[in-house]
Amino acid sequence: MNINKLVATAIIICAPFSAVAEPTSCYVGELASHRPAVLEAVILLIDTSSDATAVKQNVLDVVKAIPDKHNRQVVVLSFAGHAAGESLKVEFESLIEPPTADQQVIDNTVIKTFKAHQKCIREQHQQARQGLLATMQRLLSTMPVATARSEIAYALSSALQSYALPGRNVILLHLSDGLQHAQGGRSFYGANKQPRKIETAIELRAFAKDAATAPRAKLPGTYISVLWWGMLAMPAPAKVTGKPVYLNTATIGAFKEFWEQYARSIGADRVQIGTPNLLNPDLSIPAKQPM
Repeated sequence: MNINKLVATAIIICAPFSAVAEPTSCYVGELASHRPAVLEAVILLIDTSSDATAVKQNVLDVVKAIPDKHNRQVVVLSFAGHAAGESLKVEFESLIEPPTADQQVIDNTVIKTFKAHQKCIREQHQQARQGLLATMQRLLSTMPVATARSEIAYALSSALQSYALPGRNVILLHLSDGLQHAQGGRSFYGANKQPRKIETAIELRAFAKDAATAPRAKLPGTYISVLWWGMLAMPAPAKVTGKPVYLNTATIGAFKEFWEQYARSIGADRVQIGTPNLLNPDLSIPAKQPM
């Protein structure tokens, strides 16, 4: 078998979100029955309408550590609005599998198959590390895109609905300014395109009316963490002498409260939000999941 068919990496550019299949495993043929379970899905959800200048390095530092842990499915999703070139799509996807370490399995596997498996795992890890970083650098270098929309709630809900499965943990790393501006829906902008002070209860009721953003029941045996960078990150003034725009703490607090509660309403167990940098991101998952 050609080793390229064993490599568990799929890089999909501008593919429909619903049409992308799960990446292929390195555990094939006589090793298929020994394929380890995917324990975690790590989702990088990137709002390309946001200005990433203030958080770029902070995000990349975290991204570099993601492939260090095995038994993971890693996916990068980008979004802005519901339009051609802006809709929610898969930019990169890979499995990160451990090599088989069971000596009995190794002893009973054809040597050619075992060597192909080892090579596949090495290439899988290398391509996961390089492909993930390259994809993130490409996206961050082009932000913010010119768009009139930012469908944040829809993207969050859709990403979790697609990748959160019973018995599988999820770490969702989200980069967005939190400034929702939906087609025919809620807008979090006020005068002069500045963020308005939002009322959590009012906004939650509004999002609950739409099936695409409505609350969902918690999945059994699943623990979901949402780590958010870039909340209310404002672009730098066009001129060096331009006056900085200051946000009051009430507005910042309102945004953090709403988005934390919204994330919990669609299944998140833990939410960390950085305004804009997430100073101490917790990438750990509890050893024993709540049932």
